[in-house]
Amino acid sequence: MKQISIGIIILSLLSIAYSFSIPAYTNEEEYHRKYMALDWQELGGSNASNQFYNLRNEYLSPKYRYQDYGFTFLILGIAVFTLFRKGELINAPSSKGRIALIGFCAATLTVGASVGDIFLEFCRGSYPWWADSIGIPLMSIPFLAIILFGWALLNLLAMNGKFKVGGIISFKKIKGSNYFYLFLLVITAVIVALCVAEAYFWMVLPSLLWLYFYASLWAGRYAANKLGQ
Repeated sequence: MKQISIGIIILSLLSIAYSFSIPAYTNEEEYHRKYMALDWQELGGSNASNQFYNLRNEYLSPKYRYQDYGFTFLILGIAVFTLFRKGELINAPSSKGRIALIGFCAATLTVGASVGDIFLEFCRGSYPWWADSIGIPLMSIPFLAIILFGWALLNLLAMNGKFKVGGIISFKKIKGSNYFYLFLLVITAVIVALCVAEAYFWMVLPSLLWLYFYASLWAGRYAANKLGQ
């Protein structure tokens, strides 16, 4: 697993390096000339924006795709290398405080990734200059933070009662385990797969942390139940 993760990291770095040698647009001068010719007051904001997005997609080079997939697999490779650095088995954190820290880190990184994605797309010219494309999403960030931190805090209730830290995270035998956290694990695993497939690198690490957080809570409940039996 270590060799595979190292290979992924090397290929992703090559993809990122190669992306910086490619211009953002196939014909930047022509693109900007047509872009500046769009009269949003005459066309209307919605029609002008649709024409802008079609125009940008027409002239956009693979530069940002190489970057996005590069960063996606770089994060994935580092995460796999870190998780499997001691072997093929993954252990849950050795204390309840560390499990809680992972949950809050997942929430923090999710909020930070949402903000980072907005500003990166702005810097890449993904929004027309006449559209209020940053202000509206940024207004929702405080509400997102409250929801995510509240959700992480709520999940810490799973550590009350029977709970064992430091257990091995294994899904070979799931009978009698906590099916709610199994459901969360499946949903989060699908989200991770979608983020990787769509090269949405901002959310890869937060999603992996949520996955580890849920898996640690599931393993703690499962190990305690088995010990009780």
